[in-house]
Amino acid sequence: MQILATDANGTEFSGDAPHLDNVAIAALNTFEFSKKKVKDSIDNLDIPSDAKFMLHSIMDQTIEVAVDTGKVLIWIGRKIIEIVMFLARNFPNATFGMIFGAVIGILISSIPIIGWALGGLVGSAVALGAILGLGRGAIEDFKAMADDPRIIKACSQFNSLLTN
Repeated sequence: MQILATDANGTEFSGDAPHLDNVAIAALNTFEFSKKKVKDSIDNLDIPSDAKFMLHSIMDQTIEVAVDTGKVLIWIGRKIIEIVMFLARNFPNATFGMIFGAVIGILISSIPIIGWALGGLVGSAVALGAILGLGRGAIEDFKAMADDPRIIKACSQFNSLLTN
């Protein structure tokens, strides 16, 4: 099936997704939470309003698919936000570890003299802290949920969108 997507800058992408069928479209447009519940969850986050606006913008992103009977919209942004909510809810150690690691990275990079000496590595320190925290938290989550294939299942539903 032919897909068409437009990013926030107006740049269009089109391609043929040979593995996309009506079953995959239905799966991508099936949601655990109502649109209002997702919007309320975003609005209740303790983050700046700019970040909330960005999350709402992501949630409204769609992909247009040409099917035999016309065109269908896939609410891809809403699906991505829902998966992020799923991961945060089901893998709290990894989520906390990533946030904790990022905060530690920011704190280390802001220490007088050491932070100045690291200069250009500030971004690297934050990223490294987040990655290490995420890794450590994920290890704890995976120990607790060793045989749980939910992450693979959640992410594999996007495989049908691969284009030639």
